[in-house]
Amino acid sequence: MNNLVTITIPTMVGKLLLKFFIFIRKRRRLRDPSRDEFAWGRLWFFKGRQVTLKTAWDQRLRVRLDSLGDMQAAFGREGEEGIPEILSALKPGGVVLDIGAHIGGFSLIAARAVGDTGKVFAFEPVANNVELLKENRRLNGADWIVPICAAVGRKDGSIELFVSDTDTMWATTRETWSNVLHHGTAPAHIKAHRVPLVTVDGFVRENSIKNIALIKIDVEAAEMDVLAGAAETLTDGRIEQLLIEVHGPAVKWEHVAALLRGYGYEVAELSPGEMHALRRRPGAKTEGLSLIDRRPVGVALIGCGAVSEQHYSGALDAVASEGLSETLAIVDPQLERRLKLLEYFPTARHYPDIEAMLKDVTPELAVIAAPHRFHADLSVQCLEKGIHVLCEKPMALTAQECDRMIKAAKHAEKLLAVGHFRRFYSSCETIKKFLESGCLGRVKSFRFLEGYRYSWPVISRSMFDKTSAGGGVLIDTGVHALDLILWWLGDAADVSYQDDAMGGVEANCLLRLSMVDGAEGVLRFSRDWPLPNCCTIECEKGWLKYSCDITDRINWGFYGTQYSINAAMHKAIQADATATFPLGSRASAHLGDYFTAQMRNVVEAARGRASVRVPGTDARKAIVLIEKCYRNRELLPMTWLGEAELRQASELASGH
Repeated sequence: MNNLVTITIPTMVGKLLLKFFIFIRKRRRLRDPSRDEFAWGRLWFFKGRQVTLKTAWDQRLRVRLDSLGDMQAAFGREGEEGIPEILSALKPGGVVLDIGAHIGGFSLIAARAVGDTGKVFAFEPVANNVELLKENRRLNGADWIVPICAAVGRKDGSIELFVSDTDTMWATTRETWSNVLHHGTAPAHIKAHRVPLVTVDGFVRENSIKNIALIKIDVEAAEMDVLAGAAETLTDGRIEQLLIEVHGPAVKWEHVAALLRGYGYEVAELSPGEMHALRRRPGAKTEGLSLIDRRPVGVALIGCGAVSEQHYSGALDAVASEGLSETLAIVDPQLERRLKLLEYFPTARHYPDIEAMLKDVTPELAVIAAPHRFHADLSVQCLEKGIHVLCEKPMALTAQECDRMIKAAKHAEKLLAVGHFRRFYSSCETIKKFLESGCLGRVKSFRFLEGYRYSWPVISRSMFDKTSAGGGVLIDTGVHALDLILWWLGDAADVSYQDDAMGGVEANCLLRLSMVDGAEGVLRFSRDWPLPNCCTIECEKGWLKYSCDITDRINWGFYGTQYSINAAMHKAIQADATATFPLGSRASAHLGDYFTAQMRNVVEAARGRASVRVPGTDARKAIVLIEKCYRNRELLPMTWLGEAELRQASELASGH
């Protein structure tokens, strides 16, 4: 009779109320995790009341009636129907890690599966939840559940935990997830608390755990943090399977899946957001691959301007989807810009400067995408802290700054790559091979013309400020073209240069270049009028033509014939000695794919699996040439100016 009053009736009433509540919310199309929480919490007759319920798995669970999370822990949520079946297959004596244990609903089911010869370590950072977890352990006589009041992440120490006063189920170490959950900025009822932080690797070592039957992770968008702190245990093959709630859109399913596949797991979707990962050969080590090979490269994006938003955001997302990297930090002095980039990287942490970042996280790779004048200082600062660097072009403003960067990279034994992503175009690679083969003979001359009305979506005026940008179209657009010419044709012997800077930054310029091997060339760049946007290379026997930013096609031909070839790039397929060489898939024509290729190259190089395609020592050559141009500049002829205007232009150009 006592059980009927204290357990059975409350269970029946609670279950009916929860079903009715969800039915009404669905019917009115109001379902939303954070809003459900508030709506349930407004049921005044539940305020401050606790009761013991009989769960869907025939266990007793002490809950707070005004907590939707507690009620769902008792009766289950949509999409979790397959989880008990996975748990029931666990063998007695196994070890389970319940990370984000809440009040112990999952821990109790796991404890029943592994029995009193096993262990369930229940990690929960919210103290009130831990007290209920201990009570629920007592109610069910499951003494082999070990409650641990701590968050789990990527390093041992402490961390800020953001907790909702209305329902502690929504506790998270990710402030950005709290903002996503609450449609903008976390409201006043979200409070920050400092809590202990542990890693799976550290816990496993400390407790001499040899094998883990299952890890469950439900940590409100901190999934990648937990997995980063479990890298050693995953690599050693100690974890047989994982159940992970993937909290999209902040955490992307494909990022988590790619990471786990890299560790040797088969990944399945139990329901939207619920991931099950099973080790292909439980207990076996990943053959031939060390911890450093498997762990994604942690990346910091430094500078939140247009190039980061337009190109690096997509490249970093694509490489993360391959399990190769993870964007840990966003750095920019402007809060507005940081918040904008967090739309692309919701689980990253954001900082106003590198010093603030390094107090919290040390990435392995920094992408420097700040205004030009900061490239050298920011790169050196990162290199001196032992961080690899991918610096957006131009590498720096002067050869002296380049030398500082190269010296810092050498001293730190870290990579220094520069963002000349055109070297990754299939068209540009093919031209390089053509010229190296000598099939068209020696290069005699070349002409590179690139110009258009400037339309880049600038965030600040830095691109038009001489001190910040270092120059105009030559150091911005022209540096790409010069890098290609020097890559294709070798070093320059001499250069003459004219522009229309007149004391400011140039919108138009003209270079006449003599190469060491004797080739002569003209390069012209413009920000305010269209040019043919192509490079033609004349050789002894024929010619080659590259069209700017046409990534998958080149033109070429021999002299003495009326025909030429307009060639599309295809990936080569290996053939045997008797077969023809079949065409593979068409090379990509999408610009973003080559930013991704560049990022992949640098990440792979950081893991020792590739060489950097554009090292700082290469990129320096274009800066040396640009510095020489600016040092010896002459006024570009402008025949449309009157006599007085020309005189004034000459005075401005000479600095008088």
